[in-house]
Amino acid sequence: MIDKFTEKGRRAVLKAREYVRERQQQDVQIAHLLKGMMDLEESISVAILQKLNVDIADILDKLSALMDTYPKVYGAASGSHLSFQASQAIQAAQSLSRDFGDEFVEVDMILAGMFTVPTDPTVKTMIKMGVNKKDLSKVIKEMRKGKSVKTREGKGDFEALEKYAVNLNERARTGKLDRIIGRDEE
Repeated sequence: MIDKFTEKGRRAVLKAREYVRERQQQDVQIAHLLKGMMDLEESISVAILQKLNVDIADILDKLSALMDTYPKVYGAASGSHLSFQASQAIQAAQSLSRDFGDEFVEVDMILAGMFTVPTDPTVKTMIKMGVNKKDLSKVIKEMRKGKSVKTREGKGDFEALEKYAVNLNERARTGKLDRIIGRDEE
């Protein structure tokens, strides 16, 4: 299932399974997946939710409360498979990834895939917090800037220029670039 996921996508699913085992629960729910995605270093899902004006601390609290409501199992291997709803979300993410021209499933597509299961309590919580499918799709497209995921490393290269360099073209467009070299000393 996760062989066509980016590294962050794989880590998110593994973190979700870890949360299920820690809580001695039976299967991975969408709440576990979202928590796993949000707990990643440099989480794109957190950035997306912030752009949608979601209070991150509030949603993390609600996810923890929701995960605590899932039944516990004793004596059996817990966290070994996805729930029906989580499986639906992953399948939708794979389909959305193909629609975006991706070769690997990135975390943003998993987040979007969750909204194909509107009856799930986690999705209902996000909807109550103001997240909707249309705005989510708009933010994802805006953040991707027309690029698709072609490597297992994923989307890290989408914003590499902004992260590691000075965009001289953008500075020139905004008038912040002096046309005369060496003029800074004057």
